[in-house]
Amino acid sequence: MIPVEASCRADYDTIKEAVTQLLGTKLQSGQITGCETYAIEYKARNNHGLRREDIINRVGAAMESMCPMAKVLLSDPDLTILVNVLKTICCIAVVKNYLQYKPLADAVASATRQEKRLWKMKKPP
Repeated sequence: MIPVEASCRADYDTIKEAVTQLLGTKLQSGQITGCETYAIEYKARNNHGLRREDIINRVGAAMESMCPMAKVLLSDPDLTILVNVLKTICCIAVVKNYLQYKPLADAVASATRQEKRLWKMKKPP
């Protein structure tokens, strides 16, 4: 399960536009102040047409244009911009304190994978 606050077509310009709109919405609603530290996490599944560094550069440019006071901090950011590309769709979310919850999410995903493997092994022929 991945958090999704916005989705768009998986191409560079559309992703940058979607991130800009999402950040604008969060700034207007007061969910973010624009002075937070941030990191960008990018994952692609079944898509080899987009380069990781190009996505990170464009998302970073969108963040810089919307929140010029925000600073990059990879070790413990206030905000994490999640960009997940699933074939031709891009799912975007801006999450507070993501790194605090990520180990829990990884543990749940790992447990689920193990349960599926065990279930397949016990499945009658």
